[in-house]
Amino acid sequence: MVLTYLMARASSELGLRLGILHVDHGIRGDASRRDAMFVKDVSMRLSIPFFLEVLNLGNNVPNLEEHARLGRYRAITRCMRDNKFRYAATGHTMDDQAETLIFRLVRGSGLRGMDGIHFKREDGIIRPLLGLTREQISSYARENDIDHVEDETNRDTHFARNLIRHEVIPLMKRINPGVIASTARFANVAREENQVLETMAGELIEDAAELDWGIIKVFNLEGILKRPPAVVKRFVIGVVSNLLAEARGIDSIQVGMIMDVVNGKRSAHNIKRLIRVTRWKNTVVFHAAGPRPFYTLEVCAPGDIYIKEINRTLGVEFKEGEKGPVTIRSWLPGDMMEGRKVSQILYSMGIMSPLRQFWPVIVSRGKVIGMAGMDSERVNMVFK
Repeated sequence: MVLTYLMARASSELGLRLGILHVDHGIRGDASRRDAMFVKDVSMRLSIPFFLEVLNLGNNVPNLEEHARLGRYRAITRCMRDNKFRYAATGHTMDDQAETLIFRLVRGSGLRGMDGIHFKREDGIIRPLLGLTREQISSYARENDIDHVEDETNRDTHFARNLIRHEVIPLMKRINPGVIASTARFANVAREENQVLETMAGELIEDAAELDWGIIKVFNLEGILKRPPAVVKRFVIGVVSNLLAEARGIDSIQVGMIMDVVNGKRSAHNIKRLIRVTRWKNTVVFHAAGPRPFYTLEVCAPGDIYIKEINRTLGVEFKEGEKGPVTIRSWLPGDMMEGRKVSQILYSMGIMSPLRQFWPVIVSRGKVIGMAGMDSERVNMVFK
């Protein structure tokens, strides 16, 4: 509510177009609906458009806090997109920063996680109050008669963050009364050092890359092993985060397992059954795992066909009156073409072993009639 009133005061001077979004997680029933009506009444008094998102999570969802967080941010980005807002401001404070860092520390986060909550995210979410404590916000609300309602689940210490807020931080304040501010300073230092590591890891990704087909990435080990371990770990996190499309990355245990692969202590490691990391000759290979084929496209006519999963364009030419539709998919074990195993053909073509499972073949009526890079009797398919 303090954020709302401050934004409303600033809107006329800064020329801001405002909207207020309330997310009902569907956990607290009537209480959450009453909260939504409270927010709606405030928005009407301030003449600000009101938006409501209902998630219907219920209380039996595993890892409820994380599901609620993900659902809330999806709702925010959806509201931004649908209503053409450039930014979304949330009311996180310095206390939220401290709670987040303590939570991540307990979970074993590395420096990348200890940079905490950011004032601004790349997706347009901003936290204008992050430099203020919760006590400062409460004092402002009292002094300016700003009403608010409190979510009763904020007092439930079965939730990890509430336990940190109500029991852990008060104990830490007995050691250092300024623990909230000191934790925020630590986050700032971690963020600066984290940026240096991110830059070095990005350079390593570029320098060591031998092949990048989207869902499979191959890197030269020689260049990797010359870098400091901290940079290599950040390189690992960056590559896996990209493959998983998950900006939060992976935990330190997973990073350690992958580092064992990089350093030759183990041959391979699977991550969430979605990504596999292996050593192959003088390279380390990161690639998608899971059910095959990794991609399937129906093609009705010859021409240039883009396969987004491997970020490659194929020029397809039919022969001898061959007509569509045909299917382009990744190679499957047991595939045969013109009496030969496709795996043997790929070997004879010199295609590296890790890449073969992602190689495009073209199928008609259940039979492989062509493959990328080979001129067959019925179809020609070349990379553009």
